Amino acid sequence: MTQRLFLLALVLLVLAGCETEVDLNAPYKNTTVIFGLLDPDFNGDNQITVQDTQWIKINKTFLGEGDNNAYAAVRDSSEYQDDDFVKKIVQRINDGDVVEEYELHSTTISNRQMNGIFYGPEQTMYYFVPSAPGLDQNSSYRIVLEFADGREVNASTEVVSYGSFSWLTPQQNATFILASVSTNGGFNYTSEVAVRWNAATNANVYDARLRFHYTEMVYADDNWSGTPLSVTPKFLDYYLGSINEEEITAGQLLKITFSGEGFFAFLKNNLTADQRIRRIIGTYDSQQQRTECFDVMLTLGNDDLKSYIEVNTPSTGVAQERPIYTNVTNGIGLFASRGTRNLVSLPLIAFDNNNQPNSGNLRALVQSSYTSELNFCDPSGSSDFPCGN
Repeated sequence: MTQRLFLLALVLLVLAGCETEVDLNAPYKNTTVIFGLLDPDFNGDNQITVQDTQWIKINKTFLGEGDNNAYAAVRDSSEYQDDDFVKKIVQRINDGDVVEEYELHSTTISNRQMNGIFYGPEQTMYYFVPSAPGLDQNSSYRIVLEFADGREVNASTEVVSYGSFSWLTPQQNATFILASVSTNGGFNYTSEVAVRWNAATNANVYDARLRFHYTEMVYADDNWSGTPLSVTPKFLDYYLGSINEEEITAGQLLKITFSGEGFFAFLKNNLTADQRIRRIIGTYDSQQQRTECFDVMLTLGNDDLKSYIEVNTPSTGVAQERPIYTNVTNGIGLFASRGTRNLVSLPLIAFDNNNQPNSGNLRALVQSSYTSELNFCDPSGSSDFPCGN
């Protein structure tokens, strides 16, 4: 019994001598975070030019004693200095060979929205300008960062290529028929309005939007008399859908359909009905002699971006934990490619299969139960619903 008491006392003595403070902060390790989306048509103007400057965000993780929210508000906690780098370049690669190198330049921008805990509104961005005529869509690109502490961080990606891309419907001079006037004076809404195109090369994910342009005029009274208090060009984007497939071949026919009635319901839910507000549909093109108000906007991404989106999509199952996706070696983040193909200035009035004008889009905007209180008018002087003054 005496021996057992002695052993118990010895254990208690050892435990009493142990340090009770726990250091929750492991030794600091600098981890590089990269986010870059190479875009052959960064300006979104359907023209590939050397002016399409490519932007990349490069940051680092941070760790400190005390409140890390306080560290997040300090710029040096998450940004590198230029002398931290030995090399920061982007390489263009063809058939495994480096054929060009571009220096990454740093610059400070000040338009970061302050909607989080991190430092702002200023932030450091990195950019490079490809040689003419812009990003080579038949090449891959690799970012290479070498640091003064001996670390090397790199990532590679294929570029979205537009060579096999083409619009099928709509066409520049043949817009959608969202609604048609029925024999009883009501409206027949098109249940499946189709957007069709041939797939681009190296693009496996697509998002489509329909942009509707209008000008909002606010008057002092309900009669729209006198000079308006304000005249403001505006637009709304109606999400049409997405395509995300494991493998899409270049030139493959792709299609997204949407509801014409859904579009008019969207306008009702997103615009304020106010008798003092008059809304001009689009703009009138005197040369084409038509009102133009629609843009079809297609955003596409390569396989790296597709994988990133899939991993970060909210889970709907029981298991809520998601793996971290990164294609950055010795770091974390995303280095991928996206693109934009826009079909702009589509006309308001569509033509049917007999090449006859179908005024259903206009009449539904002005007279349908969804939008009749939004006071739309047509800037065309020959319209059945002209804006007049």
